Amino acid sequence: MSTGQEWFKDARPISVIRFLGTTPDSSALTPTLISICQQISYNFMLPFDGIPDDLVPLTAHFKYLLTLASKEQPLLLFLDSVDQLTGTQDANKVSWLPTRLPPYCKVSTDIFRTVSRSDLILANLDSAGHST
Repeated sequence: MSTGQEWFKDARPISVIRFLGTTPDSSALTPTLISICQQISYNFMLPFDGIPDDLVPLTAHFKYLLTLASKEQPLLLFLDSVDQLTGTQDANKVSWLPTRLPPYCKVSTDIFRTVSRSDLILANLDSAGHST
């Protein structure tokens, strides 16, 4: 049984899948969010003309669309390599994601963490029994 079926038994969830950073449009936050909003709107039979172009209202619209998920039509978002998005500050890479998800909505993200040389040195010291 797939994860979506486990999360939402007896329903047919809408799945939105994005592999970020693979094309210019999937590397930038605004076009990616517009694309996700278009897919969600399409599945809920909503017009595209209400989707904003500017990031702040676009983020609010995205969060609104997530609230449309229902028991009969739950929403699953799978976002791979969120760290590859440009157009955001490093500290705000995921600030466009809601801190609390509405019912019947699940979001799965993947972020690749770059390990620095100092991280490796500290890990080696720690595993060798040296305190850091």
